[in-house]
Amino acid sequence: MKRAFATILSSVLLCLAASTPALGDHVLRAGFLPVSPAAQLAARFTPLLDHLSTKTGHRFDFVTAPGFPTFMERTSQGEYDLIWVPPHFARQANLEAGYEPLAAGGKKLVGVLLARRDGPGSARDVRNKTLALVDPQAFISLLVISFLEDNGLRADRNYRIRYFQTHPSAIEAVRRGVADLAGVSDVYFDQERSAGRADLVEIARTMEAPGMVFLAHPRLPEPTRRRIKDTLLSMGDSPDRKSALDQAKMGLLVPIPASDLKKMDKIIQRMKSSPGR
Repeated sequence: MKRAFATILSSVLLCLAASTPALGDHVLRAGFLPVSPAAQLAARFTPLLDHLSTKTGHRFDFVTAPGFPTFMERTSQGEYDLIWVPPHFARQANLEAGYEPLAAGGKKLVGVLLARRDGPGSARDVRNKTLALVDPQAFISLLVISFLEDNGLRADRNYRIRYFQTHPSAIEAVRRGVADLAGVSDVYFDQERSAGRADLVEIARTMEAPGMVFLAHPRLPEPTRRRIKDTLLSMGDSPDRKSALDQAKMGLLVPIPASDLKKMDKIIQRMKSSPGR
């Protein structure tokens, strides 16, 4: 009788084990703001996500969205477990959906104004020209517009804006003559130079701002959030992990205090009133 009971109990436990996935089997959705085509973005961050999976025991699925508004709407609805966004969106996600800041890229965000060699030669020459930018909510777009305002140039009054879905498409607009100049992240200007393209030149550069931020949704258990954070902050501790960071073009990841995100409140207000909204 005891042997029969033990056999039944063993069978029940085996069934439970088979039907209940281990914690490490839980798939987390890592949402990346669509600053470039999805394939390029995935290539940048897949090695980093692979390291996160190895260290935390969770599989991370790369996901993005068709555009900035859709991405932020999905963020506010909590569709992503982990997100990678600029600091003003990080502040918005923290306030609206409780996302917890984990780490920020040590590489600062900088906007670069690019023009053809026979085009505008300085910020002063933007007057009456067409400027290619990415989404009006994009942090780099806001930096560029703010930089031009500081130089006495206001959008729709002194120059025109045409918005494009990605930084590479804004650059191509200048190359094709659709726009006179483009305001993009310095990361994409560096890619242009690395590819040996010299038909576009830098004519101005904005102030530096905090780097891109990783945040976790509050539904993740605190130990899981802590493991993700610790893994991100230690990414530079070995050559293979450092290689993943280099591919992601983020620099060493550093802690980001809440006070740094709070400084983004003015940027969020500017975003709500920016041209194209």
